Amino acid sequence: MSEFMILAIVFISMLVLFYFLWVNGYMILNAKRALLFVGSLRGKNKCEVSFSSCSGYVKKVIKFNESREYTFKLDGDVSKGSIHVIVENKNKETILDLTPEIKTGMLTVDEKCRYYLMLKFEKADGKIKLQWD
Repeated sequence: MSEFMILAIVFISMLVLFYFLWVNGYMILNAKRALLFVGSLRGKNKCEVSFSSCSGYVKKVIKFNESREYTFKLDGDVSKGSIHVIVENKNKETILDLTPEIKTGMLTVDEKCRYYLMLKFEKADGKIKLQWD
């Protein structure tokens, strides 16, 4: 086999691996600038983040174990800027938008569908905790 074929196979294998990691919620997309960004988005039914001078977004796939209504609750303190916690359906339509002013929301989900959790920051300082049950 030529070197080109080997490189092509490795590249395609990496794309397939990234796709499966993304679809199953293990891979997180980041497009942000921040002086400080510490936290965990990998927790089961929760995420906690501390940030300073943060702009951009963090996005991941979330899967639900059962089809039912979930309550999303946003706690924390944003001292400067703004933050939106957005849940999108498989068509990338916003179905839930939480802010420090709108702290709770209900969402009816189908366990067979894929949903996207996105944290959007605009020059924000603070700390948040998102939980759903």
